[in-house]
Amino acid sequence: MLRYLKSLGCAVGFGLGATASLVSTSAQAVYNAIDAVPAATVLIPYFEVDLANTSGRSTLISVTNTSATAILVRATVWSNANLPVYSFPIYLTGYDVASFNMRDVINGVLPTSASAGQDPTDTLSRKGVFSQDINFASCSGVSPGTSTLPIAALAANTVADLRAALTGAAVPNGTLRGISAGQCVGMTQGDSVARGYITMDTVNSCLDATPADGAAVYFSDNTATRQNTLWGDYMIVDPSRNTVYGDLATMIEARSFSQSAVPGTYSFYGRFVNATDVDHREGLATLWVTQLDRDSTELQVWRDTRIALNPSSVGFTCGSAPSPQPMGMEGAGAFTFDSKPDGATVGTLFGTPIGSYPITNAATGMTSNGKLGQMYISLRTAIGGNADVEFADPTATQALVTSVRRPRGGATGLRSGAMAFPLNHVGTPGVINTTFPPFPPSTQ
Repeated sequence: MLRYLKSLGCAVGFGLGATASLVSTSAQAVYNAIDAVPAATVLIPYFEVDLANTSGRSTLISVTNTSATAILVRATVWSNANLPVYSFPIYLTGYDVASFNMRDVINGVLPTSASAGQDPTDTLSRKGVFSQDINFASCSGVSPGTSTLPIAALAANTVADLRAALTGAAVPNGTLRGISAGQCVGMTQGDSVARGYITMDTVNSCLDATPADGAAVYFSDNTATRQNTLWGDYMIVDPSRNTVYGDLATMIEARSFSQSAVPGTYSFYGRFVNATDVDHREGLATLWVTQLDRDSTELQVWRDTRIALNPSSVGFTCGSAPSPQPMGMEGAGAFTFDSKPDGATVGTLFGTPIGSYPITNAATGMTSNGKLGQMYISLRTAIGGNADVEFADPTATQALVTSVRRPRGGATGLRSGAMAFPLNHVGTPGVINTTFPPFPPSTQ
């Protein structure tokens, strides 16, 4: 998964196609384990798009159908406050691949695809001799509350709202669901960079809904399906700096129909189904470890807020922070190369649910100057409040950590990105190691 790439030219030849070799056709899926196997949900844990510089940072994303069966996908764009912003369908014929640039999406140009009913001549979504191509009648736009394939370019006022929502600014027009004009849905970082994450779920219709619509609309096998056929990857590229790095997406498997939901189990979309487990998606981890070094590593962190949502009202007053931000944690700390501990004393180091965080002494509160070897991060935290969805473990808060590294003092164009290593799992809390090292001073 490590990709030491120097130029965008390398990215075009190496990234969104060559990673197919990373997925083995004989991979054995294990439910409630973070493994690289085809799944029903693909998580792109972080994206960036520099809106002030058309030659600056952007994120390239791909999603692949590993089966001969045609698949319908619902992609949802979320803000860095972990709130839904916009969603759209993608149709994949058997063994199909869809790739898109998040800069295009934010500028209102969405991936072009259509099922057989909307594309009878196979000019938009082509199929091979082994591939199925079927009609999803709901994608013809004849029913209220459904999307139409192929998707038309977004109107200028919607594009303006998207750009504001994903940079933490006030939405000017109120065209996005649940976000009124003048409200915010993301946290500002004081720049013009759009930030957030993407989920892509297998679904059975073009119903215009997101996971936040919950069990009655989206889950309980109503819209989201259990077709473990998808995998994906992503790259963050910056032509202006001649840099690129990427990784596999995180594949979130659905349980088989022979397995029953277990209420109280921490599932991936559990906050939207009131901890009933009927989203049928495995969760992630709370405790992570990664190799890194001071002043040359950024940690991209995805965190669940465990807060239930009303999808018709997700906007908040600009200048405030929606609950439970800033998020706390059990603690974080590193070991130097000679095994000496160095605890991070900034308790809100990863306080924004979705973000990229530089690992420096100033940012973390660590004090040593020795070369770092590995960092432990426990993102458990108590949420509390009436909107908190309580799982069997009240402080478990799932997360995902990706380490982005460059050579210390070396060529600035080199980057590598790789998911950190999980040391537990919220669905099976007693498995592997759940003990956080007692870094001095304590940050718990």
